[in-house]
Amino acid sequence: MRAISEILGSHRILLPTRGGANSRYAARILASVFDEPDVTVLAVDVPARRSVFGRRRSGSHADPSDVDVDLGSIRHNVVRTQSRDPAAAIAREARLGYDLMLVGASTDDRETTGLFSTMVDRILALVDIPTVVMRLPAGPTVAERPSRVLVPVVASRSSRAAEELAYSLVRETNGRVHAVHIVNRPDDQGIMFDSVTEREALNTGHEVVAAATAFGERLGVDVESTVRVASNAEAEIIALANGGDFDLLVLGASNRPLTDRPFFGHRVHYILEHAEIPVAVVALPSHSRSAK
Repeated sequence: MRAISEILGSHRILLPTRGGANSRYAARILASVFDEPDVTVLAVDVPARRSVFGRRRSGSHADPSDVDVDLGSIRHNVVRTQSRDPAAAIAREARLGYDLMLVGASTDDRETTGLFSTMVDRILALVDIPTVVMRLPAGPTVAERPSRVLVPVVASRSSRAAEELAYSLVRETNGRVHAVHIVNRPDDQGIMFDSVTEREALNTGHEVVAAATAFGERLGVDVESTVRVASNAEAEIIALANGGDFDLLVLGASNRPLTDRPFFGHRVHYILEHAEIPVAVVALPSHSRSAK
């Protein structure tokens, strides 16, 4: 199982952090999911410098101490470095034979056009390994470890990677997980989306959730599952996620970088915009590892 997994077989894991709640949450997820990983916690300090006009710009000091505590007995070492470009420094480290990267993304410094934040978007555009991005909602405190997880499922590698994370997590927390497949029925298709088409789409959906349930059983988890028909799949996922029954949403995505930012598709962007619970995006490079 581990030999053919998308992320569960990961051993060398990179966890860059400036400190903060999102990175701590990522560390707790890491500690709950992965068996005997070798973790590097990377803290990048930004030195103070002067602008072209001679004005002094203050630097920043990363504080990995809380992440260090949250990893507990997990084998890890803390590496501290300095760089005027933390995203580039993290990307260079990620090229040194890591299997996976986990990163926390704060909503506080997200730009209007960005997906996560300026920093995390640049990192995702530069790295070429599977990455799990943890994003907590602004506002109320969240549970230390989620126990009610929602995972949308489709027939793709990134969806399977999201399932691996979701199922492994609830197995360790004795929680529950719900796999949902949405059959998208656009309002403007009219008779083009007839009963035969819908029946075929539903049959495919039931095959997808049956495979998800069977996969969960192989990982030792009972998976609840449903197939829904909706005119807007992402809005349906948001309605489920924000309905009060779940404390984590896990999404699979393929990372197809544009010039200086990642592109996961408009659906993921919409869900991140509207989710009121923590979201984990499991992003795989657009090529498979075996293709390298």
